[in-house]
Amino acid sequence: LSLPGPGRALAVADRHAVVAIEDRGLAVIDIEVPEDPALVGEFFLGGTGAAVVIDGDVAFVAGSEGALIAVDLSRPDAPRELGRFDGAASAVDLELDGRCLYLATDEQVLQLDVSNPADMTVAATVDAGESIQDIGIGRNQLAAARFFDGVSLHETGACLCRASVPRLFIPAAGTGDGAKNSSWSTDVIVNNPGTAPIRYEFRFLERGADNADAEIVGPFELDAGLGVEYVDIVADLFGM
Repeated sequence: LSLPGPGRALAVADRHAVVAIEDRGLAVIDIEVPEDPALVGEFFLGGTGAAVVIDGDVAFVAGSEGALIAVDLSRPDAPRELGRFDGAASAVDLELDGRCLYLATDEQVLQLDVSNPADMTVAATVDAGESIQDIGIGRNQLAAARFFDGVSLHETGACLCRASVPRLFIPAAGTGDGAKNSSWSTDVIVNNPGTAPIRYEFRFLERGADNADAEIVGPFELDAGLGVEYVDIVADLFGM
């Protein structure tokens, strides 16, 4: 397959690949038939895409013009802009972790909340040093490869961009002995019916208390299509 220019970055999801083309933009390629890939759409950036990642029907591309652009791929033949973040100058790499997008420049790494692609905001900054060339994300850690002094690891914590995290309240929970030789416990089952891994945490909120500093247990990870049961969660996870 011939492309309209030199490729600078590549991302693949399901049946499509997206290639950042030098001095042009994004090329959307149908790869459902690997032996016969087809160019089905283009999105013009007005510059060169330095890095690109895909989340479902949305591609995030960091361009040479200093903007991070969210591109709607729901119609691969007619990709369109959903939103932009004007703080991606000198971008070198992108990594996606849930609804948090890590944007690496040669001076710092920004954690962006991209749960709403039309309004991308900075959630945190990771001090990973200067001269960053590449980054990787895994298990609440960020690895940064730097030009002069190798690789460094940095704690990021769980990706909890607030607009993207649904909260489920269990109105009553407890553990212990009851009247007439009864025993009480709270069992919780977490299911992931989706097609991607999920990350979650538990908090015990004491009735009548402020709970601003409530203990957090987690995060936990659950692969797509799986479930897990927590038996007597108050005793087992919170030690009560």
